Amino acid sequence: MPWISRSSNAEATELQALENAMQKQQELIAQMNLVSGELQGQVTQLTKELELSKASKEQVQAAASRLESEKAVLLNEMQQIRSKAATDQEALGEKMRQQEKEAQKKLEEFKQDLMQLSSCKDFDGQEGFKSRQQSGDLDRQGPQFPAPGETELVSAMVPSVLIAVEIDLGGSGDDTNGGAATLTIAPWQTSSDYKLVVQDFIHNYRLKPIFEEAVVRFLQELERTATTLPLFRKASLAEIYQEYG
Repeated sequence: MPWISRSSNAEATELQALENAMQKQQELIAQMNLVSGELQGQVTQLTKELELSKASKEQVQAAASRLESEKAVLLNEMQQIRSKAATDQEALGEKMRQQEKEAQKKLEEFKQDLMQLSSCKDFDGQEGFKSRQQSGDLDRQGPQFPAPGETELVSAMVPSVLIAVEIDLGGSGDDTNGGAATLTIAPWQTSSDYKLVVQDFIHNYRLKPIFEEAVVRFLQELERTATTLPLFRKASLAEIYQEYG
């Protein structure tokens, strides 16, 4: 019967369509599962990267915090060191100023004592030392020096000499082959007079001007380090120039 045949064909067509639809659905499900797996893998990777990034950030923050703490400690220590150094420097400066005042006071007392002794006694040296008590005589005649090779008794020089140095010329003079000469500083003379005294000494013994500055510095060092006055020393002109020239 024709209507039965048409019905069977329709059912067959519907069945085929249903099978095709189910196959496509399975294919879509498979594709979705594949994509889902890939997405899940990407999510897992991103999660790991985020965790690593977070850990790195925390490490950086911890390191920065530690550096800031260390910086604060160092700044505090530096401030303490600077404060202590400033305090120590101020204390040292005050101590040095006090010592300088005491030394100057002591030096002035010695000079006054020696000037009082000089005013009561006029002393003539045996070989060329001669004490001059009047300042007018000193201005006109300048410092006095004994001849090369002469020596004087220390006790005889005390009333009129603050510093005396017996200098071995060692043949440095133009008209001498050696010998010694005594350079003296009177009690009324100060370090500002050393240059003139040394110039006269060099002129009198015909020494080379190159020795002038060295001898001046030598006298300044003697006065600076002196613990008692009058002061008497022996020195070589060559050694003075080697150390102070």
